[in-house]
Amino acid sequence: MLAGNPRVEEPVSRTAAHRLTVAICLVAVLLTGLVPATGSGAVAAAGDITLVINGRVAPSDVPPILVDGRVLVPIRIISQNLGAEVEWIQATSAVVVRSGGATVVVRVGLTQATVNGQTVFLDVPARVESGRTMVPIRFISQALGAAVDWRQATREVIVNLAREEPAIEGLSWEETPGVARFVIVTNGPVRYDVSTRAAEPLYPNDRLLVEVDKSVLNIPDVIHVGKAGVEKIRSYVMESAPLTRVIFDCDEAPRYTAWATWDPSPPLGLGDLPAVFEPGQQAIVVEIQYKVLGVEYVDEPGAERVVVRMNGPADYRVWEASDPWRVVVDARRATLGQSLEGLSNAQRTRPIGELGFTQARFAQFNVDPDVARVVLDAASGPAPYHVSREGNDLVIYLGGTVAVTGFGYETLDRGGRFSVWAGRSLRPTVTRSSNPERLTLHFPGVLLAGPLGGGGTVTYDDQVVASVTYAQDTQAQATTFTLSLKGPVSVEATTTDDGVVVDLGRSPVSGKLIVIDPGHGGNDPGAIAANGTREANLTLQIGLKLADLLRAAGADVRLTRTTAAENPDKYARPQMANDAGADALVSIHLNANYRSTICGSECYYYQAQSRPLAETILSHLLDELGRPDGGVRWADFVVTREARMPACLVEALYMSNPTDLAVITAPGTPDRIAGAVFEGLEDYFASH
Repeated sequence: MLAGNPRVEEPVSRTAAHRLTVAICLVAVLLTGLVPATGSGAVAAAGDITLVINGRVAPSDVPPILVDGRVLVPIRIISQNLGAEVEWIQATSAVVVRSGGATVVVRVGLTQATVNGQTVFLDVPARVESGRTMVPIRFISQALGAAVDWRQATREVIVNLAREEPAIEGLSWEETPGVARFVIVTNGPVRYDVSTRAAEPLYPNDRLLVEVDKSVLNIPDVIHVGKAGVEKIRSYVMESAPLTRVIFDCDEAPRYTAWATWDPSPPLGLGDLPAVFEPGQQAIVVEIQYKVLGVEYVDEPGAERVVVRMNGPADYRVWEASDPWRVVVDARRATLGQSLEGLSNAQRTRPIGELGFTQARFAQFNVDPDVARVVLDAASGPAPYHVSREGNDLVIYLGGTVAVTGFGYETLDRGGRFSVWAGRSLRPTVTRSSNPERLTLHFPGVLLAGPLGGGGTVTYDDQVVASVTYAQDTQAQATTFTLSLKGPVSVEATTTDDGVVVDLGRSPVSGKLIVIDPGHGGNDPGAIAANGTREANLTLQIGLKLADLLRAAGADVRLTRTTAAENPDKYARPQMANDAGADALVSIHLNANYRSTICGSECYYYQAQSRPLAETILSHLLDELGRPDGGVRWADFVVTREARMPACLVEALYMSNPTDLAVITAPGTPDRIAGAVFEGLEDYFASH
């Protein structure tokens, strides 16, 4: 982070709410009754008593009971409605309730309890009724800082938890098989409503709206997503109504379910969600189902296949039906996209006519629960096939397994060429990995012939490839080749009549002079995280790793500093790049903000010629780190303003945000950041 850097001021309505600290004072009122006593130890039903917590009726499968005039309720009502955490200690028959800074311990059958370690006495002990642990509602509520009142006329127990102004503290998401799960973090339970709106002239996108009671927004106005058909998420506080809106702009009308962690029976707990929660925080969860965007038959010799295009990783099941025999692939919790919904049966059929199959057809087989189905009809009885998931797509390969008869590698002037032979065309899935650098070729439906079947490793040790390891998985009917590389390379796979050829080229950064500026240093530590982590140490670590990657790819690299003790003047840093005649300058930083909820990756530029570099690097950071998109921004920083070549300043993550900090301090993250910046530089120089 650059001290004193210009920042766009947030609207007043987004200023973080001041957190209220509720002092816990157990006074004599704790021990006064809610209703007249019924006699020592007497238990009476309280079915006509209504429990209202924070303005909402709190239902319970086991009704409140009266014991000596005190109302006891199931402990789960406390956890669900007051945002508290509840733990049952079997060995001591104790209930531990935690909320904010308060910890209350109540033991079944005893009139002694503790609040933050201090012993207090209860009029009636906790007890077990109908399998539920029942606790005195007045004692527990007031110990957690809530106000409790008894309304005789309506026979209502009113509990109101003193809490800060409602706020949306964060937003995160993850793709899981079947649904993309979006988590809106709040500072406690809040009334909410989820609905959809169709596209209209002023709003060209279909929208999913999450409306909550007016809340402070501590998340960016716009967050770009690009997952599960969600383009971006916008949020704002309404002026005309006491509401705050979080709007999902979607490619088309979404199918979704929504729930909150304070609901009576939430499907997941806080620990199962892709977010970091502080004490007292809760979440609204929106699960958006994936859609089938298209079905096509690809008649590629050696890799004939039916491809089911989807906008997320499907939860799928493959099975075979009989009379007549056919292959069925069900994408569960999935629906057909709008472009497929109105098609006739004939339009939803794809002719095949080879390898034992006549056609592929698809339809929306079921609704609630949703199942999108693809059926492959056979010509006459069972035919060989196999199914794999490639990215978001489901791919059904036709025909029996292919046998690899050989492979080889040859050194070329500016790289190398790896070939696999099988007597027919091959179409592998190609993935790149780093630390160490390697290239993996995965061949579904392919096995190794003869002596190759045992697998092994062949050493080449030229300027590009160190070795090739090959192995097969007979159960999955697949073969994998892993190339250990000397450094990053460009990759181009070409299908041939008898297999596949993979050309490994020298990196686009080869021969380029690139200056890396690890931010801060010396007596300037930069941002300091809550756990003591210093920005200057991390930027140097990232910069040194980035330099290694660039040099391995053939680039000429200069660093503005190479030790922790150095701290070059802010004008000296771009001057070094100018004097060297650099092709690019990248300044490495980590961000911080007084609002701990601000998070994500950003990239800054000054000259117009530098924007493409900033955009490309940020794109790779977002893909690698998976954190929110803070955007490409213009700023008047000396390091980018004074540079006479394309230059950008990278703010990889926020050290002030707990989730970002957890990512930053995870093993390997500095190397991942360096790798993402390296790939961004490669992509930039490939087109500039």
